[in-house]
Amino acid sequence: MHYQAVICLVIANWVSQVMADHRLDKKFWLGWGGVVITILFLVLGNILNKIIANSFDGFSIDRFLNPLFILAYAVLLVRGFIWIMSLKVVPLSVAYPFMSLSYPLILLVSYFMFDEAITLNRVLGTLFIVSGILFVGRR
Repeated sequence: MHYQAVICLVIANWVSQVMADHRLDKKFWLGWGGVVITILFLVLGNILNKIIANSFDGFSIDRFLNPLFILAYAVLLVRGFIWIMSLKVVPLSVAYPFMSLSYPLILLVSYFMFDEAITLNRVLGTLFIVSGILFVGRR
């Protein structure tokens, strides 16, 4: 079995346990939904930054007026607001480690969009990150 499948199975098992425990808890879903959106916006903002960096051929004020540049930082700004709202519900010491889920997502996106290598060290590091998040997220 591929490591991606193992990671997905572990995460799916954890998510199903959480969903069973918090089926109707609106406050819980707003807080954790915000954490998930924050992670996705962080990944999106950094993908846009990479696209901008790949087209960057020197310093020019025009680069900062590029719509893609403005979109990237607007996404990251909105991410910050959503993160703050999530922290009203989710304890920082629990929520912050989940921001590390952006690394496995970036690793996969980098492979598919930018042809970056996925090495054994990166796979092992990703497994450690995900297992650490699962450990911190357990009650």
